[in-house]
Amino acid sequence: MVQYISSMARRIAAEFPARLAGKQKQAFRTFLLQELADLGWEAEVVTGGRVLRSHNVVTKNPDPDIILLAHYDTIGRDPIGGLLTRLFGLNSWLLFAAGFLFGHLLTRLSESLIRIGVSMSLSLLLTFFIGISPLIVIVAIMLIPNKYCLNDNTSGVLALLSIARALNDYPALKQKVQLAFVDLEELGLHGSRHLRRHWLEAGANLREKMIINFDCVGWGQVPVVCSAGERSKSEALFRHLQSSRSDTDYGKLPSDHLSFKCEGAAGVIFANPAPIGKSFYVPNVHSSRDVHLEPRNITWLTEEIIRFCDLRQEQ
Repeated sequence: MVQYISSMARRIAAEFPARLAGKQKQAFRTFLLQELADLGWEAEVVTGGRVLRSHNVVTKNPDPDIILLAHYDTIGRDPIGGLLTRLFGLNSWLLFAAGFLFGHLLTRLSESLIRIGVSMSLSLLLTFFIGISPLIVIVAIMLIPNKYCLNDNTSGVLALLSIARALNDYPALKQKVQLAFVDLEELGLHGSRHLRRHWLEAGANLREKMIINFDCVGWGQVPVVCSAGERSKSEALFRHLQSSRSDTDYGKLPSDHLSFKCEGAAGVIFANPAPIGKSFYVPNVHSSRDVHLEPRNITWLTEEIIRFCDLRQEQ
């Protein structure tokens, strides 16, 4: 299993280092469909959305009990290398505090311009352009494809492929599992939201299914189980993983499991404890440092997720 994960990681890094532009993602979807076929899985591309069009690669299963997700798209580099999240972790209050501080500084700037004799209309105009310029620069940089994405989220893709390969030894369980490689996570979880809508319109009862998302599972000190909505399913997964690795923690990190909040989905992410506070951060993402991947993380996750799913079927 380690050899398969390592060789596949090298191939994806060499042939599909960035998956941001349309042609890049199309080439990777072709690769995924062929690799899944070689592993004995039939899959299709499910599209969704109007303005933001997503293309999700989904294995064919008319009525699965378990749905496993991972996003395959990538994005550009973070201009400040995730400095704030490395210090404080991924917290909604951090974004609020940063926005509040930035707004306060702009207000003080406008007041200072008025005090030195600049008209109110001109001071507001200058403040607006000064405020929006950094955002334009940041967005422009983040739209330049980042070719370094082993953890975010080649690792999640590898986890699904590894599970797909291992499930061939569990034919009965394989019939109960559906795999979904989702698009547009980096632009706001749109791919998984489109896929959820597609399944609901097709009549699927998603509330009865165990939905688990894998994101950034290749590098980090602690396996963190994340919840979305009702927590009984994520807590069951947490207890199972903790029985194998006592350092497994329970926390809140954003990814595609949040699209399935009404269904009580769970997420698994490897992360590091933030130096300040009690949250976690995902190391090296959206930067040129995202070149590390530990195959043993994915091997452990593959084995434990299959055990968890198998035990769930026996209940």
